Amino acid sequence: MKAQKKILVSIDPGSKVCGYAVFKFDHYEAKLIEPGLLKAKATLNPYQRIEILLDDIEELLKTIRADVVVIESTTGKVGKKRHKGGGAGLSIYGVAIGAIWRTVLHLGYEVVLIKENEWTGNIPKDKRIKAIALIYGGWLLKRDPGGDAADAIGLGRYYLSEHYKGITYA
Repeated sequence: MKAQKKILVSIDPGSKVCGYAVFKFDHYEAKLIEPGLLKAKATLNPYQRIEILLDDIEELLKTIRADVVVIESTTGKVGKKRHKGGGAGLSIYGVAIGAIWRTVLHLGYEVVLIKENEWTGNIPKDKRIKAIALIYGGWLLKRDPGGDAADAIGLGRYYLSEHYKGITYA
C-alpha cells in the first residue's frame, strides 16, 4: 500500500518579504511543489506591511490546504554585522513572526516554530542560497535576490529531514 502524500508549507517570515515553500511528502520522499515570495510595499509602515503579508499568507493557505506549517522563529539575537549590531528591526521582525504564527494557528493548522540558528547551522545566508540554487536551479538566484524563498526551502527540508529520517527528495 502506497503512503498518502501530505503537504508542508514552510515560511521564512519578514515584515517586507516572506519566502515560502510548498512540499508534497510522505515518509520516504519529498518534492518541492512551489517556492515563492509574498511582498508588501516597502513604503508602507511596518504594521501595514505585516497586515498585507498576513492576508497573503491566509490566501496561500486557503489555496494549499497544508497538513503542517513550519515557520522560522528568531533567537532574539542579532549578529554584530547586521544593523551595526544594534538590533534595529528585530522588534518588528518579532511582531511579524508572532502575527504569522497566530494567523496560521487561527486557520486551524498544525504549526511548528524552528529557531533560525537551529535549521541554518549558522551557515551564512549567501552559502545557503547558493546551495539551494544548485539543487533547485539557478532561476532562484534571479527571482529571489534576498534569499527568502531559498530560506523557506531550506527550512522545509530541515523539518522533513528531522522528522522523516532517510527521506529523499524528488
